[in-house]
Amino acid sequence: MFGCVLGNRVMRDGRIESVREQGPGPLGPTGRVVGLDVLRGVAVLGILLMNIRSFALPEAEAGAVEPTWAGPLGAADAAAWWATSALAEGKFLALFAMMFGAGIVLVSDRRKAVGRGSAALHYRRMGWLFAIGLVHAYGIWFGDILATYAMCGCLVWLMRGWPAGRLLGVGLGMVAVGSGVSVLIGWSAQFWPADLREEMFGYDPEWTASELAAYRGGWWEQMGFRAPAALTVQTLLFVAFGLWHAGGLMLIGMALVRWGLLRGAWSGRRCAAAAAAGVGVGLPVTLWGLWLFPPGERVSPEALFLGLQFTLWGSVPMAVGYAAGVMGLAGRRELLSRWMRPLAAVGRTALSNYLGQSVVCTLLFYGTVHDLEWFGRVGYAAQLGVVMGVWALQLGVSWWWTRRYRMGPMEWLWRWGGYGSRPAWRRGFRGGGGTG
Repeated sequence: MFGCVLGNRVMRDGRIESVREQGPGPLGPTGRVVGLDVLRGVAVLGILLMNIRSFALPEAEAGAVEPTWAGPLGAADAAAWWATSALAEGKFLALFAMMFGAGIVLVSDRRKAVGRGSAALHYRRMGWLFAIGLVHAYGIWFGDILATYAMCGCLVWLMRGWPAGRLLGVGLGMVAVGSGVSVLIGWSAQFWPADLREEMFGYDPEWTASELAAYRGGWWEQMGFRAPAALTVQTLLFVAFGLWHAGGLMLIGMALVRWGLLRGAWSGRRCAAAAAAGVGVGLPVTLWGLWLFPPGERVSPEALFLGLQFTLWGSVPMAVGYAAGVMGLAGRRELLSRWMRPLAAVGRTALSNYLGQSVVCTLLFYGTVHDLEWFGRVGYAAQLGVVMGVWALQLGVSWWWTRRYRMGPMEWLWRWGGYGSRPAWRRGFRGGGGTG
């Protein structure tokens, strides 16, 4: 199993070996922590537990403005809503952002260890990721996070060399800014003109009906809803919330690298203690918020934005707890060899799998190429069935793919653009690329 970079050396299975300059392309897999692949796989699969709501439901229900718009929730749907809201909402998104920040540090450190700079590479990579995110947001699904991560990545890269304590403090401060903005919006809404308040936060059955018709129609009909929503995410929401929240979480991920958790340097006992502490702190906070603002009562802007705070702040320690738990389990070789290799395969192809989820789910729920048109017709419990099916598909395909190819198709495209040379594709063949 690959370990962490130590100066200009790397530890593999307890042995320290030299890191050699590999020529003009991306760095090879030297220093790769297999536990990080597993964790990245968990994050990309887990994020679908919440994204499925935006794929399957109109904005009013997916955004919790009116979760019971189609009628009271049955027992199965209520249980599914509570479980996913408590265990997944915000948690895997936070974990995904932390992993992104960790990746920035690891790539920079690997290149520094062999005397190579990372600035030009990093900003090329962010440029290509932003372009991929735009295609995703406007062509497939408005809820894209890649463009947001690319913009945040341009900022947080400048802080990659900070000590862990400063990274954590500034990261939490940025999260607090985003939290404060959302609280201010929720609190100030009571003073808005009634018509503006209703337009921004009210439930409009006619709007929902138009949205249902559009997403059950063709690709171009969907654009009337998808494009404005994507533009809002990348402009207004980015400035008010996304920059602060995602950027702060990336800095926290960088701190976790500096402290050794995301380098695979913690013992199993220490990981278990951190996992218990993170979930033990974050889960009660999340549950308290859900209890105060349950489905059917999250209809006012005050309730919506105040309820968000419990999820937002509960998600940070829970994401750290999830990371510690997975890293601790991944350090046990018998588990890694028997059960976690498919998860590691998903993690090594995380970008392809993230985009693949959007392709599969929009084909299922939207009326793009067939008449299935599940949009607005699948409840919370049935959505979990779809999630399980997508997981099974991605675990199987990723395991098959990574045994034959060095990287996923979108990873290959991203690295080609970032490094400026075409990476090796199939296993067993030498080429100008690598895993960087």
